[in-house]
Amino acid sequence: MDNLSVVIRNSKKEIIKDYVRMLKPILENYNVQICILSNDIEKIDIEYNYLITEIDYSVKDVYKFYESVSSNEKYIILEEGIELNESLCKILANVLLKEDSINYYIPKKRYVDVDNLFVQSEFIYRVKGKEEALELDGVVNDFSLMNLSKDQLEINLTKMVNDKKTQYIHEWYSLIYNNIDKDILMDFYNTIEKIKLYVSKEENDLIETLFLSNKLDKRYCDFLAIKRNLVNKNKNKNFIELLKKNKFLQHKHIEYSIYILYYSILSGFMIDELLEYIGVNRLKDYIMYMFSADEDFYAYLFAYIMSINIEVELGIPDNKRIIKYFNIVKSYLIYMNDKSSTKEKRKMLVQVFVEYTNYSFYVLNEAKQMEEGNIEAKEMDFIKDISSAILFLNNNNLKDGIDSLESASLKIDYMILPVRYYIQSIIRENKSYYYKLSICLIVKNEEKHIERCLKSVKFLLDESLAEVIIVDTGSSDKTVDIASIYTDKVYFYKWNGDFSKARNYSFAMAKGEYIFVLDADEEFDKASQDEFLKLFRGNRYTEFNTFSFKEKNYLSNDFKISSTFTRYFIFKNEEDFYFTGKIHEQPVLKEKISSLNMYILHYGYIMDSEIIQKKFERNLKILKEELGNNPNNEYYMFQMATTYRMHGDIDEGIFWMEKLLNRIEDKEFIQMYLTYYNEANTLYLLKCEFDKAIECCKKGLKKQEDFIDLIYGLGTAYFLKEDYENAYKYLKNYLKLHVEFYTHEIANNPRFIFISLDQKDKAINSLLVCCYMKENYDELIEYYYEVLDPNLLKSTTGLLIEYCFNTENYNELSKIYKNKISNNNDINMETIFYYFIKRRFDDMKINSKRKLLESFKNTYVYENLKNNVTESRENLLIKLIDIYDIEQSDIITSCLLIGDILDMVKSYNIKNKSLKELINYKKYVKFAILRTITVKQFKGLREDQLLDIINKYIEVCLVIIESGNTNLLDNKENKFINKFIIAFNKLQSGKIVEAIKYIKESAEEYNEMARPMELFIKNLVKN
Repeated sequence: MDNLSVVIRNSKKEIIKDYVRMLKPILENYNVQICILSNDIEKIDIEYNYLITEIDYSVKDVYKFYESVSSNEKYIILEEGIELNESLCKILANVLLKEDSINYYIPKKRYVDVDNLFVQSEFIYRVKGKEEALELDGVVNDFSLMNLSKDQLEINLTKMVNDKKTQYIHEWYSLIYNNIDKDILMDFYNTIEKIKLYVSKEENDLIETLFLSNKLDKRYCDFLAIKRNLVNKNKNKNFIELLKKNKFLQHKHIEYSIYILYYSILSGFMIDELLEYIGVNRLKDYIMYMFSADEDFYAYLFAYIMSINIEVELGIPDNKRIIKYFNIVKSYLIYMNDKSSTKEKRKMLVQVFVEYTNYSFYVLNEAKQMEEGNIEAKEMDFIKDISSAILFLNNNNLKDGIDSLESASLKIDYMILPVRYYIQSIIRENKSYYYKLSICLIVKNEEKHIERCLKSVKFLLDESLAEVIIVDTGSSDKTVDIASIYTDKVYFYKWNGDFSKARNYSFAMAKGEYIFVLDADEEFDKASQDEFLKLFRGNRYTEFNTFSFKEKNYLSNDFKISSTFTRYFIFKNEEDFYFTGKIHEQPVLKEKISSLNMYILHYGYIMDSEIIQKKFERNLKILKEELGNNPNNEYYMFQMATTYRMHGDIDEGIFWMEKLLNRIEDKEFIQMYLTYYNEANTLYLLKCEFDKAIECCKKGLKKQEDFIDLIYGLGTAYFLKEDYENAYKYLKNYLKLHVEFYTHEIANNPRFIFISLDQKDKAINSLLVCCYMKENYDELIEYYYEVLDPNLLKSTTGLLIEYCFNTENYNELSKIYKNKISNNNDINMETIFYYFIKRRFDDMKINSKRKLLESFKNTYVYENLKNNVTESRENLLIKLIDIYDIEQSDIITSCLLIGDILDMVKSYNIKNKSLKELINYKKYVKFAILRTITVKQFKGLREDQLLDIINKYIEVCLVIIESGNTNLLDNKENKFINKFIIAFNKLQSGKIVEAIKYIKESAEEYNEMARPMELFIKNLVKN
């Protein structure tokens, strides 16, 4: 089946459901993804996979946005206002059956009101990269133009401009002009003027000519005439008269006439005349609006500010323009202060601040005489401090000058960054750094971690090599109190959903030669301290602009699972250094780079479920906003896939990953694609789509043959596919590369996080199974003897015992016992070993029993078997549960244990059992469910056996809840069981449909239980 997306822009659930129902004849022929664009819907009950994306109605290219939302090459577009009908769906279904690799458009009757309409053709089906298009027979009603809300006005006008259907804008306008409210008409003009900022001159002129020709609105035509004069720099004698007559630039609220000021600034023409006409407060409002309307306006305004001859202006007696110039400069600083992280913008911000200081001397001296734009007291205090600082600096007193500037910056929020950047420019110019390192952290509610982090860098503070800068974004715990013990440089920054802005704010406070970026949940490895001190006590560090460390990410509470990668941490504090990206922020850095063989330890991935959920919701919101602004951003698509995967939403993760893979398919290869292939492999493995996982790994390894994660991923995919020959080959390659990995160049590439470096034991585990399945027994024994980790030894012992029993190689089994088991420090090893022997011993023939006993003379095993200890298998299994980590067991051992668990399920009575026994029992039953149904590792079970296991799992969870020990279930289990209880009560009342609804909801709370619940529902319906 081919893939198809259906992009639906609508916020009414019933309409969306109707669309899906009518499209069913088409959808049955495809693998379907429904893409819903809505800012109101969070969840919807439809039978197809769906993804909800928020829409930014000010998007500049609507069709590109639709294309970016679709993960598939082929997609249907259904927009708000479309009256879809079954006749049209049949027409579309028929043409797609014949040819679905070209575009199709449909004539739309676009109703302006119940009596007026015009006909316009628009695409209903598109294929990415295809130009060829055919018109469908038939017609569809479109009522979207009757919705005159600001959002709908903006998107409809934008689409007409995107389609180059300028005549339809005018036709729509002509039909509604006499019948709509003045406020809506004003919104229409405001929107069209905003959109015209981004179109070509030819398109702009065409739109304006149509409006000027019909002269429906004399005021708007006068505006267009003034605008044309400004753009063409034609001086009109009646310029001011036209302004006054139409009351342009005199409205309290924002309206289209403010673009007169915009085009005046853009062209540098007639500005002074306009400034005399506009009051100070309106001037400030208009400028702030223009900043938001055009992302390039800052450059036009900067050029104008720098064009003013301040010496001449200050020399004019009683010059009323000065206060307006002053407020224009101030408006620039207010708007751009936190949007100037790049070198160019930062330089511009500092220059505008210098202009502010020049005007401020005039303001200070003439304040009493100024009639308008009176300065607030705190700004007057700020200006006085700045004046004092300038005097110090002019006398080469840098320290007092910088101290005065720092003091002044704290008085007005929007002046903090301009002043701090100005301070940094002085420090750089004079090479008068206060420290070698500024350690910068942004924090929020980090009381659990921050002391460990700050203690780990205290050795640098003690040597006076570093300062610590803390920027708190809204902590409600003891984070700030703890931080204040280590530094007095604690600053507060209002969180705005942008990690880079917070980072860059912290860097602005730095007075060190280099910036050391840390997070509160990181720790400087103690073993690296001496070597690091040696580097920064001397001057050799100055040869480099950037330093990387190896970072170890701990992924489990026992610190046994981790990933390792190289990351940049230290950067030269220069104008062109900053971080970019709202989330998963990245440094803009410079060569030359030193790769330090030192470690930073990261604990941030060890989180409870509540924190995980909050981070997921926060990150997802930011990523959706960023993709709304930049729909084709590959890095954000990758982060969407990763974010969903880490939350357990595998289908959504695959949706975004396939969208990304489709996008890069025909592009020239870059190294970042290796990371994308690696993430795709992880997602496909979780979905049990092994062939797709293999394909991704092979694509990556063609470009980089020593990418260790892809080698491990390929071996794992083949292993799970039960292709043990290929699994053996790639897992052996992985183990060989693992030994020498840090001698490879790629190991020190900060682009890559290598998660497989801590998977060596898992690889050996899988390799042992490969040897077993291939009957390569000599190598099986060889690898087993290499196992040193006690947990791996436990998890693979069952496999070795099976091999020895199957081949009757009891002498080898005895050697293993003597060399690896009996002398092991873990006293539980013998119990585990005995369990797997005992489970086979009772069914052995007499001669085989004798051989086995002979091999184990004078051992714990011999004594127990010889004396025929009659402890039941059930009790032995319960003992094993308590000491054996079943999750780590290999596939062979898993199958053995699942068989034993099934036997136990039949007879095990959970009444009157201790809490510890219940928890262990739950662990094993849950393991059996997940391994048999979710992972599908055990294929020999009947449905009734699987249902027995599911019922026992639910039963034991209910008993634990009834005992008041809900804390012994994890958060997902609690939510799952609570929903299931509601479902059970509905069943008791005979409300089957409602019960099924709640069972489905219970599975949504606990993704791993989705397949078990499918089986449960299937059985429920059948009975």
